[in-house]
Amino acid sequence: MKPLLPHPRPSLRRRQPSRAVADRRGAAGFSLVELMISTLIFAMVTAGSLGMFTITTRQATLTRRLQEEEFAIRMDQATIQSMNDRFTCASGSCQISGSPPGQNDYFPSSTAAVTKFTTLCSNGQLTAVPDASYGSGLVSLINATNRTAAMQSLGITRSVSADATSPAAHRYTVSWAGSDGTVLRQISLVPTTAAWCP
Repeated sequence: MKPLLPHPRPSLRRRQPSRAVADRRGAAGFSLVELMISTLIFAMVTAGSLGMFTITTRQATLTRRLQEEEFAIRMDQATIQSMNDRFTCASGSCQISGSPPGQNDYFPSSTAAVTKFTTLCSNGQLTAVPDASYGSGLVSLINATNRTAAMQSLGITRSVSADATSPAAHRYTVSWAGSDGTVLRQISLVPTTAAWCP
């Protein structure tokens, strides 16, 4: 008789799947946690993009409005500068000449006109003449000029005032303000005709 050999016992350890099978199981798809994390990241990126889009749109609108205001003010300033250069009291009556005056058109040629011009110069009243016998002062002529349609649509106001602190300088100030009252631009001018004051 043959000796009995012990019967091999079955292994209690589980068999590990081969590496190829494990790789296939891991690559089968996303887990629910991975899907939730990717959705959260996508939502955060989308919210940030929308925020940046809103800010960019707001900035573009503000920039466009500032450019429109700047253009409207420049056009009005050019009109006022032209009036400043064409204002003359050479005839004895202060007015804005229809065409640009030459150098000899600023100083009066008649004695009566010279007297009136000298009076206005010495009293610092070229920008705001004392009465209608002297014509119109430059400040009142500018104030009587309508604002451009662009300025009106943007709510820009204009104010012109003679410099009361130094009337001999014949200086006046023009200010433009936005619809909220903020001063957008301010310039000081002296009429060209003041250069001919004695």
